[in-house]
Amino acid sequence: MGGARGGEKSPADATAIQRLLFTTVQVASAQQVLKCVRWSVRRWRIEEWQWVMKSGRKILEHQNRDATVLQRAIALDTVIAWRIMLLVLLGRTAPGLPADLVFDAGEGEVRQLLT
Repeated sequence: MGGARGGEKSPADATAIQRLLFTTVQVASAQQVLKCVRWSVRRWRIEEWQWVMKSGRKILEHQNRDATVLQRAIALDTVIAWRIMLLVLLGRTAPGLPADLVFDAGEGEVRQLLT
């Protein structure tokens, strides 16, 4: 089937592994198997998203706020978490990518002030 991430080829000396995917979904065709595998792969992206929201954005600290404040905090945290995940994915696939392709000039200035 191929390689690691994003269509990369596995090294020639790589050892194949087998995985067993348990599901409650009835599977009777290869197409249904692939559908379940795609769901499983997406599940890990969702797990990463939850980790970023809980650890990186500390969303659980927003509890006991009024609805307006909570709504604004979640909106801001969602955008920031999306950017964090984008940077992580880009760092894995294109680690030498220039920062100005991801950040605008104002964001670059803020980064300079923080470092």
